[in-house]
Amino acid sequence: AAAAASAASAAASSRSVSDKGSAKGEKGDTRTKRKRQNLTPDERLKQNRDRNREHARNTRLRKKAFVEDLKKTVQDLVAKREREVRQRRMHAARSHEQHEVQLKVLSTFLSYRGAFLVDRRKWSAIMSPAFKFILPLTRYRPFDEAQCQNNRREITTLDALIDDVTSLKCFATSLLKHKATAAGKPAAGVTFAFSVDLKDVIYKGDSLMALWTATSEGYAAHGARELSCRGMAHVLFDKVNKIKNVELIWDSLGVSRSFARVARALYLVVTEPEDKAGACATAGGAGAAAAAGAAAPAAVAAAGAAGGAGVGKTGGKDGE
Repeated sequence: AAAAASAASAAASSRSVSDKGSAKGEKGDTRTKRKRQNLTPDERLKQNRDRNREHARNTRLRKKAFVEDLKKTVQDLVAKREREVRQRRMHAARSHEQHEVQLKVLSTFLSYRGAFLVDRRKWSAIMSPAFKFILPLTRYRPFDEAQCQNNRREITTLDALIDDVTSLKCFATSLLKHKATAAGKPAAGVTFAFSVDLKDVIYKGDSLMALWTATSEGYAAHGARELSCRGMAHVLFDKVNKIKNVELIWDSLGVSRSFARVARALYLVVTEPEDKAGACATAGGAGAAAAAGAAAPAAVAAAGAAGGAGVGKTGGKDGE
């Protein structure tokens, strides 16, 4: 009861103060009106002018503050845009430089493969220590059957990479070795020139995809047409732009048939198909080259059989 009485008293006192303030305000307005009523027309006009002048000055100050704030906002936005443009240009320059290095590394990889390079030091300069090289099954030439994974070949060591290059060299030159033996002349060399289509290169992060063309050099001198093969390369690079993963894709069956046409043009006769795990796929590069020379006739035979055509013999379904 005491608390309720105290609250009622406080409310009454608050209303009293409010009423007094309201009364004072009304009294002040009344006094102002009375004061304006007591002014002469000239004094009233001067008072209006003073009030308008003060209002105009305040308006100008607010406008000036707004314009200054707007200028600062524009300057900040311009500076931010310039920073972003500068950063984009720097990033684009770095990306362009990185792309050029990556494309050069890919071209070097293809050129080493086309020249049948067996120098471990040069290969290790462009290949990551834990790399993976994926390519189609090449039944028309020897390779290690342990490399077959998911209907394709996977090479993960430098020794296996060099053995594959040696196998390719043995097979490509074996055609000319037989031609040279028949003519009593030393065997000529064969290489493959790789070129990358710069218009069809796609970059994404640390990887790229590109179209390439490989053309043989050495068969035309013996009356056969040079081989030409088109394919695609998908390459993933590490932080220092070495090849981490590389996959070469091409028409393996079409290449085998092209080799068979070269064999026919060189008047070679295919008799027996090669053993799938031929001598060129040995563990050492030098040993592989030596063994491949003896296995050359079988390699040529496999070209005719895999192409489904044969030279001097119809391959048919068994050949394919």
